[in-house]
Amino acid sequence: LGDSVMAGTTLPLVDGGQECFRSSDRYVSQVARSIGVYNTPDFQDTSCFGATLDSPPILTLVDQAAHHRDRGSFGPRTEHVLIQAGLNDKWGNPDVDLLDTALNCAINLVQGCDMNAVGEGRAQDPDAVTAQVYADRARVAVDYIKHYAPNAKVSFVGYPTYATNDRTCISIGGLPAEQPRDEAITRLFNNMQEAQRGAAEQLGVNFIDLKTPSAAHGGCTGEPWVSGILDPASGHQGVPVHLNPAGDHAVAGIVQSQM
Repeated sequence: LGDSVMAGTTLPLVDGGQECFRSSDRYVSQVARSIGVYNTPDFQDTSCFGATLDSPPILTLVDQAAHHRDRGSFGPRTEHVLIQAGLNDKWGNPDVDLLDTALNCAINLVQGCDMNAVGEGRAQDPDAVTAQVYADRARVAVDYIKHYAPNAKVSFVGYPTYATNDRTCISIGGLPAEQPRDEAITRLFNNMQEAQRGAAEQLGVNFIDLKTPSAAHGGCTGEPWVSGILDPASGHQGVPVHLNPAGDHAVAGIVQSQM
């Protein structure tokens, strides 16, 4: 259950239903192939571009859990449930999501992306991203999953590193484009990491850290795990700040090792 980082953005994309397209090489499909369940009923995936914890109108975590319920995915044989969500939700500013933050703040070199962007309505509020709030927003779905899949290991999957040398940076045509005033966006990603970790502890589930092992693979490094714009290091693949082919492969190994 997850958003576009889990669904994948590299070609080829396949129609997963519910108006959700997914990369055939997304990291969860690589894990499924590795353990021999891909293209069998034992592998179910409802990840979707724009999915959230509980912010409509895109699929929420409860919506995704309901789809799995309707498919009969939850039961005593369910072994693993992976959940990757949160960045797309509205935090603090009720009308601002991650896309707004990216367009109006992260890549806004004129106004920058300092904390004043929150009050100006250009960014999600990173200080609203706490372990308690994250746990509260995920609790209903997690409790449902744990009830109907009592033997499953449930894991929150974190997000990879997007910064390079502690600065928000995206590769454009192979050239680094750095946001020098990036406190709001860096605090958002850092707080999300700690909120997921803390919420996992509160809810009694596992946390899979992607930020730490990807620290040397930000968007403007020599071996990035996330895509840029027309980025040759990513094979011109993927949507910016989503996993590129190397990232999907690396993350598949990290996730599988903790299942």
